[in-house]
Amino acid sequence: MNSEDKYGTLENCKLLAEKGDPEAQRRLGDRYKHGRSVAKDSAQAISWYRKAAEQNNAIAQERLGDCFYDGDGITQDFAHAVIWYRKAADQGETSAQISLGDCYFNGYGVTKDLTLAVGWYRKAAEQGNSWAQVILGGCYSRGDGVAPDPQRAAAWYQIAAEQGLAHAQLTLGNCYYKGDGVPQYLTSAALWYRRAAEQGEHEAQYRLGLCYSKGEGLTLDPAQAAEWLTKAAEGGHEWAQYRLGECYQTGVGVEQDLAKAVQFYRMGADQGLAFAQYKLGECYCSGIGTKRDLVEGYAYTLLAVKEIPRLNSFHTLLATALTAEEVKAGQLRARQIQTEIAAKKARK
Repeated sequence: MNSEDKYGTLENCKLLAEKGDPEAQRRLGDRYKHGRSVAKDSAQAISWYRKAAEQNNAIAQERLGDCFYDGDGITQDFAHAVIWYRKAADQGETSAQISLGDCYFNGYGVTKDLTLAVGWYRKAAEQGNSWAQVILGGCYSRGDGVAPDPQRAAAWYQIAAEQGLAHAQLTLGNCYYKGDGVPQYLTSAALWYRRAAEQGEHEAQYRLGLCYSKGEGLTLDPAQAAEWLTKAAEGGHEWAQYRLGECYQTGVGVEQDLAKAVQFYRMGADQGLAFAQYKLGECYCSGIGTKRDLVEGYAYTLLAVKEIPRLNSFHTLLATALTAEEVKAGQLRARQIQTEIAAKKARK
């Protein structure tokens, strides 16, 4: 009987857990934690994780560490999280090794020590954990706990990217694009961006869209650029939303549609992107794709110039065309928009 048959049903899992089987106890803990075939119950999850952890089940030790780290069903306690992460890490559990490395990196539950953090990341990376490989690459890139070494950073990113980790593929693409740790080669940059983009990595979709729009590393293709920017924009990427707004405003790569331009500028603006706020403000002032509204235009351009002072020329000119009451209304509206943006970010 394989393990899935053995532990597959709730009844079997409970029976074996109550008989002291540590793997059944760990799996029963997972069921209670995530509410699978039972009511979600963090206290029960912790109880079963503890039983399994005390029998040296490494995954249960890591899960129990997570509960202490997150304060999930128990008082948050980083020191206890470290205790359980270490027990699992010492057994070779790579996720626990990463978590223990994070604790040393941030000084949670232990004295901050970047060298020890790197040591734990390395243990997980050398066992093939792709996230650890990316993290270790980042340490070499920034010089955290090790001497800066862009070549080693790129080498670790490459190992993780070849395992299919989208974030690593994106990061390796950036290395090839900038010539950071590898020779600059835009064709390779575009190739790795594509691999990550096809997995739904929105930053990679945006980068691939830019490559198509500029003809960097592949043939110039405005329609393909717009297609990838659309994927990224619909995934919430604010820069893609801004760039796609430009595409619809100018009709490059898509049929010109000023209302859609405003729609995408607004999406970026409502995430706080100053360039999108400025373009949206211009649209309101000129009545492009939306009803002309100088107060709304003043509000959005005001938000933009606070972030990017060099955009101030149009905003200053606009202010001279408004009455004192309209300027005051625009300032009030800008504060309202800023509050709405902060509330949206807080909810994420």
